[in-house]
Amino acid sequence: MTRLAERYTVSTFFCGAYLWSWLFWVPAVILLRIEGGLGVLPIVLVFLGGLGPTISAIAVSWFLGRKRGIRTLVGKIIRKGTSPWAFIAAVVLPLAAGFGFIGLNVIFGGRAPSFSPARAAIAFLPRFLMVLPFGPLCEELGWRGFAVPRLMEHRSALTASLWLGFWWGLWHLPLFALPGIVMGPEEHFTIVKLSSYVLTTVGLSVIFTAVLVMAKGSVAATFLLHGVFNSAVPTVIAAFPGFAAASVPWAAFINAFSVLALALLCIPFLARREKIG
Repeated sequence: MTRLAERYTVSTFFCGAYLWSWLFWVPAVILLRIEGGLGVLPIVLVFLGGLGPTISAIAVSWFLGRKRGIRTLVGKIIRKGTSPWAFIAAVVLPLAAGFGFIGLNVIFGGRAPSFSPARAAIAFLPRFLMVLPFGPLCEELGWRGFAVPRLMEHRSALTASLWLGFWWGLWHLPLFALPGIVMGPEEHFTIVKLSSYVLTTVGLSVIFTAVLVMAKGSVAATFLLHGVFNSAVPTVIAAFPGFAAASVPWAAFINAFSVLALALLCIPFLARREKIG
């Protein structure tokens, strides 16, 4: 196993992340079908499955370097010399994407009649605290702490981001069968929704890597970024009472377009060659 981890480090990590997560998520889907609703046990299984990237990163780090490998991985959470601008960007960029989502919806026929920042402020903190354990704390040490630095050893930061974003998106596939996780409670799985979701994760991956580079490899910045991104659209929607999404055929892609536009603006930061590993 150690030789396999040494020779195929990134592949071993991805296989481990998928295997761990899907071993919990597939039973969650089966329980949902049996019970007819998203009960406590499926939610617990969703949480445990979400730990896949971090569990896999810890396991591969152990095989590669035992205790030293684990210390190196954990040491990436907070690194010396991290720019405070990375944490500012981790808050500002998701909100920019959220407002971009609102703007594109209005352009394509949606409605946002009024603006209430007080409602947004009230909506943000509970949402942020709710999503923090399920995405940021479960995933980031694996995706950005382990995978991105190793992908960048033989690829450009942009190529590494695109590569990771694609597999990061597909990793969520079983969750499309669970209402209210990656889709709305009343939505149904389609290839269009999966495609728009993967496009979104590809764009997010570029943004996350840019912030990681700004933070000199400190994963704490992407913890914050991930949490704010998962809270941004609901928070911004709360700021516009009476908001109604566009009903155009490509409405599923509007969120992806807003994220991809922001990702394009972040590409220059990926040209920096700081060591983040």
